Amino acid sequence: MDKIRQMKNYIKYMSLFIMFLLYANITQGQSWYHFTGNVVSQGDSLEVPFYEVMITDNQGVNVITLTNENGFYSDSVFLDPITQTITVGLFDCMGEFLFQDFTPPQAENNANFTICTTDNSCDAMFVYYPDNINYNKLNFLNVSLGNYTSSIWDFGDGNISIEENPVHIYDAAGEYLVSLTIHDSINGCESSISQPVFVDVNDTTLCYADFTYELSEDNNKQVFFTDMSSPNIDYWFWDFGDGNFSQETNPVHTYATDGVYSAILSVMSNQDECNEIIVKQISVFDSVNCIVDFNYHLDTINNTPYTYIFNDASSEGITDWLWDFGDGEFSNESNPVHVYDSPGTYTVCLTAISNNPSGFCDGTVCNQITTPSYYNFGGQVFIDGFTINIEENDSSNFATAYLYRRLENKWEYMDKREFWKYGYYWFVQKPEGEYLLRFDLEPESKDYDFYAPSYYKNQSDWRAANTFLLNNNEQFEVNVNLKKLTDIDAGIGSISGNLISGQGCDSEDVSNRIIKLFYNNEYVAYVKTNSEGEFEFLSLPTGLYRIEAEVSGKLSSTEFVQLDDSQPYSDSHILQINCNAFVGVEENEISETGIVLDNVFPNPVTDFVNFKVYTTIEQDIEIELVDILGRSINNYKLPLNKEYSDIKINLENISNAIILYRIKTYDGTLISSGKLIHNKR
Repeated sequence: MDKIRQMKNYIKYMSLFIMFLLYANITQGQSWYHFTGNVVSQGDSLEVPFYEVMITDNQGVNVITLTNENGFYSDSVFLDPITQTITVGLFDCMGEFLFQDFTPPQAENNANFTICTTDNSCDAMFVYYPDNINYNKLNFLNVSLGNYTSSIWDFGDGNISIEENPVHIYDAAGEYLVSLTIHDSINGCESSISQPVFVDVNDTTLCYADFTYELSEDNNKQVFFTDMSSPNIDYWFWDFGDGNFSQETNPVHTYATDGVYSAILSVMSNQDECNEIIVKQISVFDSVNCIVDFNYHLDTINNTPYTYIFNDASSEGITDWLWDFGDGEFSNESNPVHVYDSPGTYTVCLTAISNNPSGFCDGTVCNQITTPSYYNFGGQVFIDGFTINIEENDSSNFATAYLYRRLENKWEYMDKREFWKYGYYWFVQKPEGEYLLRFDLEPESKDYDFYAPSYYKNQSDWRAANTFLLNNNEQFEVNVNLKKLTDIDAGIGSISGNLISGQGCDSEDVSNRIIKLFYNNEYVAYVKTNSEGEFEFLSLPTGLYRIEAEVSGKLSSTEFVQLDDSQPYSDSHILQINCNAFVGVEENEISETGIVLDNVFPNPVTDFVNFKVYTTIEQDIEIELVDILGRSINNYKLPLNKEYSDIKINLENISNAIILYRIKTYDGTLISSGKLIHNKR
């Protein structure tokens, strides 16, 4: 069982057990409320599998369920009639809580969600359970969230493991602090969690859950379940993994569609005062028909026009593919890339064949593709109202234009072009869409030290830049005015450091990147990093400086540097690129507030959370804690000292599992916001 299904089973275990106890203690007037829905990704409307969906009410019920392999979720809650509102919701990749309220809820309720799914973060989580025979042996399950490539376990007794789901035998009973650290070598994400585990040499399990199942010979979707639990079982609760339930001892269930389902049996014994749960995977497959489907998208950041990426989306078990692209070309790959020679409308057909365990099946599906339009565009680059080169043979300024295209909610690099004559640039055969342009003078240019790299129309920060929509062949005045740097007196000071690749970055190149220098919040200089990401500013006067990287479409950490007569040199500063930047997300300018949130730790948090805040002047801030519905939990109004302040907040008396925080200036300007995972004791 893979880690995602383990996580699904564990969370389902907990919510179902709560439901089972509620059922066992049923009182007159309570009712079941059933909630279903689909979760699909924004843009391509693909199903989002194994995604958390929360069901909460105003009486303290909080159930977390997961979508199945097809992006479908189904769960029930058992409530008193006093309940007025049920909220069904989830967090998308940007941390926004999307929800639907049911006031009052009906017996059957449906809530569908469309979410962004590009988050590359990871959160370490694990669960454990003892062996049924050797109680010193613990089974550990890695149920971490997000993508990661390696796991390291520390069992708290001097032993470690790099297995995904290790089994460890302790020498003695007791309490041990177990730590799990996960790391993603692709995106650079790393997360750790530590929690106590308890080893008891005495068996406290008085009953055991188990079952067998058998598929019908006449109908592969019909399954016969047989309870094998013991001893003295009084109650059975079955969850067949498709939104259907039973309280029979040996039920028979027919699944509606093909798939792999997590069947859960929860049993309870009144005599022995115990309860147990077991989960098994059930595979059902139609031996006659298989589902054939595919999706596709234009590779819009490819400089070769009419390049399409095709992805097979057929049911599991496909062994052979035949693609007909409608232009006389074919492929036997499962996920091919195809380039059309000319624009037009094409009928693309996929024939898929499956030799699955239940027999042979095949099918064909066709979709029409109409290629988009491609256009040429250009413009000129100006300095103080004049083109960077005025005369025909004037080559005193050389420049490079960098082109970025919006792909869903991110900017992706597409192309570049060097130019000089009359300051004129152009690009050819680019697909219609929204674009971002940056223009850099080259080091040999006469004005290199006086004008900053700038975006269309005249901004030096990509977050504030104008974009343009390419939709015809008449756009040849996409012009830019380079931003002039502010002059400062020369001194003997210097600032140096390194640029490194950080969160969400896939081996981001740190060479030839722009590092900006601000003095009294004025943009005074820039340099570009060398091949190792190193940078240095020389001949600086004393004072307070701010440095940050300008990497188009990506964020950068910020460093504040104080140079004075006793310490005019400052080195070893680290700037980090954050690739989790989204188009349309407002970024807080430190020059406006004078405040930056440097760190929040630990997260997940148990008792205390720490906020590390930097400010250029003494001032007050407000930290507000709210729940997932935006209801206030607590407010803290705090004074800040100049430079760094460490703020520690006690969460021991807060019961919420998920806490949202907002940090504001005293006049209400938002500085930062985020989410805390609260591991309550």
